[in-house]
Amino acid sequence: MESLINGSSIGNFTEIEDVDGIDCHYIDHHLINIRFWLVSVIGTIIAFIAIILNTFLFLLFITNKSHRNSPSLYLLLLAFFDVFMGVSYILVMSGRVVKNYYGNLFLQKIWMSYVVIMMAISHIAMTASSYLIVFATLERYMITIGHSSVRFLRKYRKILALFIVLLGFVSKGTIFIELNVSINEECIGTFNEYVLGIADFLYENHAYNTYWKFYYRNIVTVLLPFFLLMIFNIGILNKLRKRDKHIVTAFLLKEQESLKARKTRIRAATRTTVLVGLTYLFSNALNVVITIWEHVDAITLTEMYFDFYVISVDLVSVLTVIASAIRIIIYACSQTTMRSEIKSFWSNGLRNLHCSGRKKMKALKIDANSEDYDVMEIKQNRDDNHIITFSKIEINITDQNKEFLV
Repeated sequence: MESLINGSSIGNFTEIEDVDGIDCHYIDHHLINIRFWLVSVIGTIIAFIAIILNTFLFLLFITNKSHRNSPSLYLLLLAFFDVFMGVSYILVMSGRVVKNYYGNLFLQKIWMSYVVIMMAISHIAMTASSYLIVFATLERYMITIGHSSVRFLRKYRKILALFIVLLGFVSKGTIFIELNVSINEECIGTFNEYVLGIADFLYENHAYNTYWKFYYRNIVTVLLPFFLLMIFNIGILNKLRKRDKHIVTAFLLKEQESLKARKTRIRAATRTTVLVGLTYLFSNALNVVITIWEHVDAITLTEMYFDFYVISVDLVSVLTVIASAIRIIIYACSQTTMRSEIKSFWSNGLRNLHCSGRKKMKALKIDANSEDYDVMEIKQNRDDNHIITFSKIEINITDQNKEFLV
């Protein structure tokens, strides 16, 4: 049996069996009642919500040119892949538990007809989503610290996004050839007439199993994005904490309002990125623990703590769709501009998509692009404003310090 929880193995399915040793009438009913309510009831409801909300987000982002040309490009693609993850969850994870719960041969045949392709799609989406969040956080981190590399990240953002998508396809697309569904001639007409198994070449290819599935998949698609995101988020939070200790004083009301508004938007965008990253870390923490445990002491995990292992595998999938479903809440709560845009888009509906899209784009263009400014640019603008101010007007610095704190 292999586990679908991580990248080295490709499934949390007890259905992956050796054809020669299978019981034709065996149905996996282990902890079936708990798993049915967790995966097929609660998880499916959340997945449906995630599909609807992320479809809405994708349409909102794709119809606004400002989003396509800003760091929101990563969020646009993230919403796109979140839709596929929601669909895959319902068809693969929920469908697996439902067919076992009812022991229905018809459902078993339907599930077997699409499971391989849907598993490949779901894992491609998960890997791409992970790195979309990582690169969005990386760009936000560079903006926060005022690093010159932000210009490179901004200039080649679309190329980097394409690279992320290709990385998902390369890393997980081979799942399509690693699994196969075969017919067990001895079990025709029974529940296990069709068997999900491992491709023959995997039994003989030690290098593929060791270096590609074990090392590459575990490190690149599970551990690396998790720990990179943790490092970037800690860096952003630490930088913001230090910056809050410094008082920035502007000497003209007009310049102060402009600077303060821009800083507020950047801070809101940073908060959004951090929260998206934190939800990813939270939803994948158990995944990382199980992944490491699987390869450090698999016997203890799968024998002594088998119940924990089974529930953990299902829980990881549920946590993933929960994180997907609450992204729109994070966007709406963290950014006033995004909240207004969501309300406007929801009110207009798809009927007015074409007509209202251009008007909204003009109204929100400045706000969307303002997230793209780096700290060094703002600092330079602030310094320039101060120089001009000193030459034109006398100001009581003490009073201004009291009134305008950023």
